[in-house]
Amino acid sequence: MRTTRLLTVMAAVVSVTLLSACGGSAGGQEGSDGLPDGQLTFIVPYGPGGSTDNISRIFVEHLEKQLDRPIVVENVEGGGGVIGMTETMQSDPDGLTIGLGTNTALTFQPLVSDGLAWGSTDDYSVFGAMGETPVLAISSTASGIETLDDFVTEAEARPGEISVGTTGANTLAHISAAQLENQLGIDLNIVHFPSAAEAVTAAVGGHIDAYLTTPSSAQAMVEAGEVNGLAILNEQVPEGLDVPSAVEEGIDPVISFTVYVIAPKGLPEAVATELEEATVAVLKDPAYQKAVAGEGAFPGAIGAEEANADLGQEQKTMQALVDLMD
Repeated sequence: MRTTRLLTVMAAVVSVTLLSACGGSAGGQEGSDGLPDGQLTFIVPYGPGGSTDNISRIFVEHLEKQLDRPIVVENVEGGGGVIGMTETMQSDPDGLTIGLGTNTALTFQPLVSDGLAWGSTDDYSVFGAMGETPVLAISSTASGIETLDDFVTEAEARPGEISVGTTGANTLAHISAAQLENQLGIDLNIVHFPSAAEAVTAAVGGHIDAYLTTPSSAQAMVEAGEVNGLAILNEQVPEGLDVPSAVEEGIDPVISFTVYVIAPKGLPEAVATELEEATVAVLKDPAYQKAVAGEGAFPGAIGAEEANADLGQEQKTMQALVDLMD
């Protein structure tokens, strides 16, 4: 892969030299022909097999058809997604490396972490959202909490005692729990686990009272009666999931987990246009929407303008939450 990229860069240098000599142009200037030749790579900043990886692979399968070229999916784990997203943003801005970026990492992490490759949407390119996955609140069957109303009632009666699992500090579950505390005026005992598997095991085993997760991660356990499904903390409930929405329970939705298509800043204009147009075509495709719905996700922002607006607004929301979190 490194040899291919080196050859691509060398070819690009020769092309620029020849074009300049002939009075032509390259890069984002008039005359650019879009994506250059070479291997196109899509970086997933998490391990294989989860819903995020599944959505990425569904997207890539449809994007290959739009661009009429193969795309390699590369899983780059670590740092809660930061390592893979950093690799995407710091790759050559030629359009051959794109990837997945999450709303929590793109908007919240810059507010609590120093030294990131990004601070706002000014630092990367974004072409749209592959999907928006709502938060599912589940509870241990041993907790006595069977509904969202039970959860709120118990939290009000026992401040700081109702334990809620997350997959780590500053993750979606942690942020969602902080939003619930702020919105409902309750105090929860937030317990961080190293992984989703450990958090789910704790909920099933009755070691924590509740856990905030994604539908695809817990739907089978809810259906099997291993845990109680309290509510989807959103206005919409994914198809096939028999739980109420937060709105139906009289509670405002919390943040959802949204995954975006990102690339380095400074792409040539023709390259950015080609990638955005192909992304938009995928996101509007009913077959794609049906496929990601199977992962419990809803359609998200379509196009760069809408995605940038959503991320900008969400960063303002995140700023207000920073002071609420330990």
